[in-house]
Amino acid sequence: MAALENWTKKIRLSICLLWLTSSAVAQNYPNLILTQEGVSEIRKSDYSNSLFEKTLKEAQTIVDAQILLGPQVPVPKDMAGGYTHERHKLNFFVLQMAGNLFQITNEEKYAEYIRSVLLAYAELYPTLST
Repeated sequence: MAALENWTKKIRLSICLLWLTSSAVAQNYPNLILTQEGVSEIRKSDYSNSLFEKTLKEAQTIVDAQILLGPQVPVPKDMAGGYTHERHKLNFFVLQMAGNLFQITNEEKYAEYIRSVLLAYAELYPTLST
């Protein structure tokens, strides 16, 4: 039971941080991880056959696979190393990659995926006991 309470607190904090961060940077999009200038430089540069291109394609492969699965937001029950713990960690990293991909590629599917996962977390949150 204590583990679930810790998860509940972490999810509440995460939701608050996401809301605060999105509110704070909404005026200067994109700016959470990448700057407007950085995204502009990336978009106009020729990075074909570069490490950046390989990394970008790898991120797209990872995120596109998760998009096909749909939001995976299990009820937290496992301690560190368990399936649900690892799934929530993966969600964090995939959402971060999807946000970067959306900013760089302007492909709406990445923003839509982020929205769908956050909405799944919003549905899960009220069902968790405190």
